[in-house]
Amino acid sequence: MSFIEIIQSVTGQIGDKIKIGIFYLGVHLNPPIKLLSLIYISGLVIWRILSAGDSTFKIPAVIFAVVVTVPFFVYVIHLMFPPSKRVKILVDAYGNKPQIIPIIAKKIEKCLKKVIKFTNKQPNPEDIQNVIETLNEKELEKLQGEFLKPRSGRRLKEGIEKKGNYLNALISGVSESFRIPPESVEELLNTKIVVSQKIANEIVSSYKEIKDSIKGLTGEHKMEVRSYFEERIKEKLEDIRKKKESLLFQIEWLKELDKRRKAIQNLLEVIKEPSTGKAVTKLSELLWKKANNSEDILWLVRFTSSRKGIKISELLGLKSEETANPFDNVLKWYGDPISKDLEHEKISFRDFDRLRDRALNTLWDEFMSWNESRDKEEKLDFAQPIAIGLASGYSAALKRILKGICDIYVEDIKKIHIILISEALGGDEEVLKAELKADYPGLRCDIMPIDVIEKKEMERQINSIFVGIESINKQGDIVHPRGASDVIKEMKKYKADVYAFGESYKVLDFTEAEIDYTKLSLSRSENIDYVITDHGVHKRVVHERGENKWEIKGDLKDDLDCCVEYWKNNIMRILKNPRKRVKMSQNYIKKKELRGVNQNPLMEK
Repeated sequence: MSFIEIIQSVTGQIGDKIKIGIFYLGVHLNPPIKLLSLIYISGLVIWRILSAGDSTFKIPAVIFAVVVTVPFFVYVIHLMFPPSKRVKILVDAYGNKPQIIPIIAKKIEKCLKKVIKFTNKQPNPEDIQNVIETLNEKELEKLQGEFLKPRSGRRLKEGIEKKGNYLNALISGVSESFRIPPESVEELLNTKIVVSQKIANEIVSSYKEIKDSIKGLTGEHKMEVRSYFEERIKEKLEDIRKKKESLLFQIEWLKELDKRRKAIQNLLEVIKEPSTGKAVTKLSELLWKKANNSEDILWLVRFTSSRKGIKISELLGLKSEETANPFDNVLKWYGDPISKDLEHEKISFRDFDRLRDRALNTLWDEFMSWNESRDKEEKLDFAQPIAIGLASGYSAALKRILKGICDIYVEDIKKIHIILISEALGGDEEVLKAELKADYPGLRCDIMPIDVIEKKEMERQINSIFVGIESINKQGDIVHPRGASDVIKEMKKYKADVYAFGESYKVLDFTEAEIDYTKLSLSRSENIDYVITDHGVHKRVVHERGENKWEIKGDLKDDLDCCVEYWKNNIMRILKNPRKRVKMSQNYIKKKELRGVNQNPLMEK
């Protein structure tokens, strides 16, 4: 056993004895009173020694008492406040206040900097490379001595492990307090603690392997053996370089987050918002109020991407083009670089709320115009039961459709029958039912699970299912509130047509991997018969080769990209026409005032 190991074993035993002594004192059970008592007694003893008469041992005794007492109390406080208790204190103190995010960011930054400091104290990669190329025995031996001792690596790994566990617990507590997934907090901080712990461990292991490989180069070896060690060293150096770059980027991200801490409250509001439409509205408001340049917009786009599910920034036409350095990413708006003065872009962000409101009314007009143009036997009969494929969290577009339908038979409202399909009672469906019946007295509105519908044989009467769209990709796969996907599959057995309602701006590229299945559901395009947007009514057609195509205003299209183009062109027309923009704003204000008078919940976004 080495001298260091002997010391460690002795101090470890002493530490255990102190811990047992503290346990018997009961300090950990009633911290404030017991701790103050111990401080008082210790202070009294030291004061008594100081006030004693002249003595040769007086000063050494005081120094000894202080040296023993201070570490003792540090150790006591450490035991009194273990990581779990420190986490609870922080979470309780800040609750769901946004100030906690920069605090976590600082703690993570400090932790990552320890790893960087460890790498900076190791021999320079260029020096290592130069020495192994010369194969000078003395230089190789000297280089081995420049590496940090193994215990430095162990200390780093143990420290990162403890700090990482503490940070994980803190992030979990904060995410629960904010009511958002821990993954969203980690995305916002751009740090996955478990991954950072793994990176630190791998860096320590890589340096150990490099040192061992350098040792392997000393002495007489065949060329093949030397080549193996050289290649191994190069691989590990490259691996360390990449990992170090990753950590440095995380540190820069955390610094940027700290600089912009004033926007965190608004960011959290966007991230926490479960409704896609409302989240986009909040982001657009944040952009036009807080962004002063393209860098600000890029920063906000980056950080709002931590919201689980669809990238809501892309619904505003914003997309960052990746580069080697993520901080140099190029931000584009509908495919073109953001303009330097941001004039048009900021106007569109500011006007998004009313553009969206106008789109909802256009959507209703397009739907009704299309329905009127159909043959008599194909027209939707609103006197027949309409099934709503999940009421909980349904979209603004579906609200507008329901309101429009109720307004058309308002004279004889009893003819309308709305069925809210639900798996269990007591959810948002009850609230919706109450709102509808309050606004339209006499309306028949029932909440029914599928098995009840089948028991009453009502599926024969239902020939249409309405679904609200949270988002839709260009192929026609629809994201909507969780649960509706199963509803559609079941109801499709009874040959009911599925109508999906959503604004044109909600069409974008996404994959199944980007769906947060805890909140959302994905319906394949083959389960949807009609997609209705403000661009028009799009009918799914099975092509002769078995492919899905969309019939759009008489033409067959491969995808729904035309909806995005329609929305983009609509924005551009308004931006280029100031008079139209002013008129639209005035109409919107009048409409808002009327809403305030009517207090109709279905008219709210």
